[in-house]
Amino acid sequence: MSFKFRNFQKRIQFNYKPNLEGLLIEAFVGIVFSVMAYYCYKEEMIIIAVPFALLSLGGIVLVLYSLFTFALDFLSKRATSDVSNK
Repeated sequence: MSFKFRNFQKRIQFNYKPNLEGLLIEAFVGIVFSVMAYYCYKEEMIIIAVPFALLSLGGIVLVLYSLFTFALDFLSKRATSDVSNK
């Protein structure tokens, strides 16, 4: 009764699946920081408005990047399925 050990790791499948919770959190953070940046700008607190604006820009860019990556992955899967169906 011998037991066989695998001395190698299995391959990892990289399938991009959008994390809806992370996407919503990033969008919410971007919106909150943009509102705070706008309020600080209107109150002439530029020294605080600039970091809030940068953080809101970062959150919005992350959301756009996630959506763009999801769209590219969706289109590439669709193109490969169209080729295999012919």
